[in-house]
Amino acid sequence: MRWLCPALIALSMTLASCDGGSSPPAGDVPIIRDTFQDDFESAQSESDLFPLDGSGWTGRQRVPETNGIDLTAERSRSGRQSMRFRAAPTADGATSKADLVLERFDLAEGDRVWFEFWIYVVGGTDTRNVFVWDLEAPETCTDETSCPSAGDGSICPSPGRRLFLGGAQGGEWTSDLGKWCRGDPFRAGVSTLVTDRWVRLRIAVDLSSDASGRFRVWQDDAQVLDATGITLPRPDARYSRLQIGITANGNEQSPNELFLDDVTVTLSDPGW
Repeated sequence: MRWLCPALIALSMTLASCDGGSSPPAGDVPIIRDTFQDDFESAQSESDLFPLDGSGWTGRQRVPETNGIDLTAERSRSGRQSMRFRAAPTADGATSKADLVLERFDLAEGDRVWFEFWIYVVGGTDTRNVFVWDLEAPETCTDETSCPSAGDGSICPSPGRRLFLGGAQGGEWTSDLGKWCRGDPFRAGVSTLVTDRWVRLRIAVDLSSDASGRFRVWQDDAQVLDATGITLPRPDARYSRLQIGITANGNEQSPNELFLDDVTVTLSDPGW
């Protein structure tokens, strides 16, 4: 069973996160079978991002509550507005987060999925360990085979592939199989992120719980990461949740801010 906030009202459930986590969707939501797109142009207010029929985003994370998630006209890649995320440094053992949540997937072993989005990372801060994209399997638990030191499978930490900024300068695109003990991180090997301008990111994932999986990342027109290995935590795991924005500001010293625009997720090969 998914964790539920107490005393939920359907409308307020879509507008604000519960303390410490993301808002679950109101009732059943339509599973994405082909393509999801959002350029944030049709939203007149933040509530429009979370329609009650479940056809849009299904929640957001803001931890602590003083972090910012805003629909803004301050800066956009196309059109008149975008999303802005501001996250304080991680402190006191609570990971700082500010992101949108899309719980409308049913992705399994052998599936392929493509993501495209534009981000504008505000410069002048330390961007090391800033996570921007998480694909999660909330119902998948650890087990003794995959995580011998993690117990008997009684903990379900929503493992999955993540994309973050690593390297000495915080500009190297890196992916790990977060909250899981299998699989080595995929590293670009070079620092490529340019702050204070719009950057297009494309991610292609071939899902496999063994070494045949594939994970590719393009920044603008250049492929910066192409790795093979485990991309799905377990053969029976199913990815159902995407988080995008500042999914974690793992930096313990610096606040960070980024803008997001023109998001596309598709199960049909776009031919990159």
